[in-house]
Amino acid sequence: MSDSNGGFKVFMSFLTGAAIGALFGILYAPKPGKELREDLREFSDKLADDAKAEYVKMSAKAKDMGVRAKGVVEEAKGKFRKGGDESEPTS
Repeated sequence: MSDSNGGFKVFMSFLTGAAIGALFGILYAPKPGKELREDLREFSDKLADDAKAEYVKMSAKAKDMGVRAKGVVEEAKGKFRKGGDESEPTS
């Protein structure tokens, strides 16, 4: 689980850096107000789309991990009820 958390931190760091870089680039570029607002709108739309895509990806990973965890728990419950490993015969 810590592996996916690290990936999220890297992604958020990337998004933060991209936002800061784009902001400075836009602020220091000589453009009329209308073009500047359009550029900001396009950038914010792209940023929102990227965030939504990452959310969908992370949600799918979390769901998959939940399914796998449930399987492990069910397997452990079965072994516990049988008194140990299935490969060892009980007398």
